Amino acid sequence: MDATAPLLAYRVTFGELTEVSMHVADTSGITRLFVRWASGAKRRHVAHGKARASELRGALRHLAKLVRERGAQSLAILTDKPTEASLRAALETALNPDAEPPELLPRELVALLSRGLRLTFGHFGAQRGLDTWAEAEVIATLGDPHPHLLAARAEAAALGLDPDVWMQELVHAELLQAWGRSRPVHRTTPVLLVHLGAVEPNVTRAPQWGGAIAAPAPAGRPRVADASGGALDPSGWATERAALGLSRRRQAARLGLAWTTYRRLEREGGVPPPGQGFAMFTPVSPPWPELD
Repeated sequence: MDATAPLLAYRVTFGELTEVSMHVADTSGITRLFVRWASGAKRRHVAHGKARASELRGALRHLAKLVRERGAQSLAILTDKPTEASLRAALETALNPDAEPPELLPRELVALLSRGLRLTFGHFGAQRGLDTWAEAEVIATLGDPHPHLLAARAEAAALGLDPDVWMQELVHAELLQAWGRSRPVHRTTPVLLVHLGAVEPNVTRAPQWGGAIAAPAPAGRPRVADASGGALDPSGWATERAALGLSRRRQAARLGLAWTTYRRLEREGGVPPPGQGFAMFTPVSPPWPELD
């Protein structure tokens, strides 16, 4: 009994098998969202063993948007091992009041962290059976868990299987295990499951994803006056800096503002009236709209 038994390999090894599949419905309050991300393959967003900020920041910014819209207080990200290590290092830097905001984390996510967002990580290949993320309000699989190419081809050759079919089987099995960390069958609290990748969820293996909203990850940075969703009144910034011991750059990150935007608002005295240079962000609630 296994949610992701390697049936292709079993059929080759043992011959005729009787397969019994049982699909169990989700509990209430589980929302699934597939966001197509062209850089989902590890070779696109990892170089020399480290995550590439230029490829990842857009996906992380999109995750921050979803967390903010949902009003979630906890986010779990399951990804490849190099990206997990890079994110952990960036999180340590972000939580250090004396350090500059890390390049990898977009300001929208840093702003949520400064307001108490609990961010945890895991990596593909080392998450099966764990309940570590069972209470997270948003669980995201970031990227597609492609196996080692040469190893997968060698396995396929030994089994007499099409290597592409075998690799797809391994990818979908790992994703299914990652989504299972939310414990959707037994869960009693709402959760948003998000997959950001180039590989679509296999609805044959996971029919619960048949009703998931699919949307492309938007390119570029949205023009917002306040990425944190709150009002911007620079008159109180100096008092806040003194009370919290923040530098102006750290305060800009806490507000979710680019340094240039922070200085301009500080100089001009606040957010201009609607239609004069900024598009205000308005939080939305489920059901999810069609994303830009």
